Amino acid sequence: MNLKKKYVVVGGQVCLREGVLEMFACPRGTKEHESVVSTNSPARFVHAGLLMIGARSGPPMQYHPEYKPAGGTEIDVEVVWEDAQGTLKRVRAQEWVKYIRTGKALDYPWVFAGSLFLMDEAAQERYYCADGGEMICVSNFSTAMLDLPVESGDANDNLMFAAFTENIPPLRTPVNLILTPKRPEKVDESEKQAAKDAPSPDGTVKPDVGNATPDAGKPAPDAGKPAPDAGKPAPDAGKAPPDAKGSEAEQSKQPVGTTGK
Repeated sequence: MNLKKKYVVVGGQVCLREGVLEMFACPRGTKEHESVVSTNSPARFVHAGLLMIGARSGPPMQYHPEYKPAGGTEIDVEVVWEDAQGTLKRVRAQEWVKYIRTGKALDYPWVFAGSLFLMDEAAQERYYCADGGEMICVSNFSTAMLDLPVESGDANDNLMFAAFTENIPPLRTPVNLILTPKRPEKVDESEKQAAKDAPSPDGTVKPDVGNATPDAGKPAPDAGKPAPDAGKPAPDAGKAPPDAKGSEAEQSKQPVGTTGK
């Protein structure tokens, strides 16, 4: 991933050029029969990378009690590869997916739905569901890492997709997927304040420069000068309290080893 430029790169290869799709990309060894690209990385690592560069996940889509599309940060997905002549190619991933009815390329973005974790009772451990195949989906799944923000699946024939064969290079062509979170047009005030309060790389807190007064950072006029009486003892310094002698005298009258009554 590139933390400065905010994108994640996922290596993989073309695994399908013809056929109906439920995914655009899946981890290798899962659902290559219905995905255009199989990736070398499990989905959970890609998920972690997106979080590290500021993307927000979820919620995943739901069907019950009513349909709600997936949410999360919009993610631009691009494919980079070299053709037979060694020329570097780069296209939007949507160009490799088409509507079955119209033959046109996919025109919806993907959102970072985030998938979900389930408990494997036998192994007594949690597992990330998108590792099972649903990395970048074109049919809706509650387990999708990236999903379309519209209803898509067997119940909606208008949104059934297939591989856009003419646009896809030969099988087993190595590719890189570049995932870039789309930056929001507006940043809310809480995010601005969080950015202000964030510690700098050396661990110190950034000063609120925007609210500083014109003389902020300048020493006070008398800074560094001692006060007029600095170093002089206080007038009564060293003198015992008025009743100190009396107390000592009374104490001296007491026999050693006895206490006063």
